[in-house]
Amino acid sequence: MELNPEQERAVKAPPKPILVIAPAGTGKTQVLTERIIYLIESNIASPDEILAITFTNLAANEMVSRIERRIKDKHRIPDAIGTIHSLFGEILRKDIGLVCRNRNFNFEIIYGDFQDSIFRKALNKAKTDSKFSRYSLKDLKDLVSKYKISMHLGIDALTPIELYKVREVFDEYEKILEEKNLLDFDDVLIFVDKLFHEVPIILEFWQNKYKAILVDECQDLDEIQFRIIRKLVEKENPNFFAVGDPNQCIFIFKGAKENIFEEFKNLFEDCEEIELVTNYRSDKSIVKYSNEKKILPRPAISKANSKNQGCISFLPYIDNLLKETLLIQNIDLSRWSVLFRYNNDARFLVDQLIEHKIPFRTSNFYLLEDPTIEKIVNYLKVIYFDNSKPLKTILHSKDLALDKHTVKEICADGNYVGSTLFSFLINGTQWLDLPISDSDLSKLGVFLERIKLLRGLEKDYLAGLVESIIPIIFMGKITPTTKDKIELFILWLDAIQVEKTLFSAEEIVVNMISYAEISKEDINTKRHNYLTLSTIHKTKGLEWENVIVLRYEELQKSSTKNGNDKYLEYVAITRAKNNLFLIQ
Repeated sequence: MELNPEQERAVKAPPKPILVIAPAGTGKTQVLTERIIYLIESNIASPDEILAITFTNLAANEMVSRIERRIKDKHRIPDAIGTIHSLFGEILRKDIGLVCRNRNFNFEIIYGDFQDSIFRKALNKAKTDSKFSRYSLKDLKDLVSKYKISMHLGIDALTPIELYKVREVFDEYEKILEEKNLLDFDDVLIFVDKLFHEVPIILEFWQNKYKAILVDECQDLDEIQFRIIRKLVEKENPNFFAVGDPNQCIFIFKGAKENIFEEFKNLFEDCEEIELVTNYRSDKSIVKYSNEKKILPRPAISKANSKNQGCISFLPYIDNLLKETLLIQNIDLSRWSVLFRYNNDARFLVDQLIEHKIPFRTSNFYLLEDPTIEKIVNYLKVIYFDNSKPLKTILHSKDLALDKHTVKEICADGNYVGSTLFSFLINGTQWLDLPISDSDLSKLGVFLERIKLLRGLEKDYLAGLVESIIPIIFMGKITPTTKDKIELFILWLDAIQVEKTLFSAEEIVVNMISYAEISKEDINTKRHNYLTLSTIHKTKGLEWENVIVLRYEELQKSSTKNGNDKYLEYVAITRAKNNLFLIQ
């Protein structure tokens, strides 16, 4: 693999503490990969003596894939290349009993939808008053995470008001985790940190096992992650290799240490710093402009490898660009992205894209979070599948006005032993014998007849089905605002269901969120002709030929302030390869 001089210097640096400053587009992943191969082929470290820490599964998989292409022998591929939580989770699994008596080695690490469901259960148990009513699930998760980490580090990270609001839900959340032998990402880090601190012989074992430790995106490390890595490398003659860019430290709001490079240099007396300066991603004008937007001075100048000039356009509005470019037939939308600071910044654009039937994916599709649309989706799941979970959700809704005792009786597990709630209600009549009021029996009967009616409708064309069920499930009670949202939802369904078949309709209902929200992995593979809409935070490490940045003036203002968002402008600009459109 051909390397430029500064890359080669980094890859073949002596086995000592090395810090590689790698601005956007300078080949960070290539350098990390080649460094691992160099360590193996030079017999500096064997594959099982290498620990390579990344922040995403995408980055880990990319590194492994590149190494496999270079080293044909699978037995010489390091096993310990992965995310910080997956790698430390495996370290913890062997000895968790030494620091945590209420978990065993079979623990499961929770995240995403599974963690959200646990939080909802905790919130329901803790919700004795209205103190949580103004908090979103994400806000609560962030507060609980902040509280948990701050307790471990011995710092006061929450205000008294935040502490009051979070303590009760935190206690309920922890109870559920203990009962089910679960850990969240914070637990993994906390228990590994405790393990290394309280049981020195365990720390010594892992220090001796991993002769070479590499860290990707080191500017994203927070305090507890830094503490764990520091413990692993605080030994005689450490072979440590960290790569990152101080100008891309955009996760300060999550605790990322802005001074991490100085911390590492202070940790090692003989630390060597190497700068990568050749940008292989962007054309000349974009590299030149991004150099002007760097907040930190090192490295001062990135040099474009491209001979093309590229184009930067400052536009007052996105409308003309939308009409003249994105609405053109047969344009390759996978080469385009629209970036923004907050999800709300793109709502107006989402509406326009739906109306013009431009396929897109976004980091947060707001329509699916709307209670009205959530209600429709739950009905769709009941219509297409014998699904008890959305049925329970509908039974608990205010629309049916069923007494709490009634819902509890209906959903009691003993009613459908060897069967399902769906079958018990839809396919049988035993529910008529439940000890509930005549009024609620009547309401339930009307509801079940409605479900049977809906399940008998034509189901090949999803958008058409939704149009048919709206009068039935809303009974004519729709506000103008709600009507607009429903119409947008119907237009979106029509756009994403290319083939109007029962199979395609069922697939969309099952995978509704994945059709709307795109992950980093989806963005990077570019398997589909979708326009990507994403917050800037979710695009670090990614690139497109054409990048549109919304509300650019606000990003410029943020970059001049000493706040959490001061690096966002630079990160947004450096996603572009050929054309950059900055919408004022």
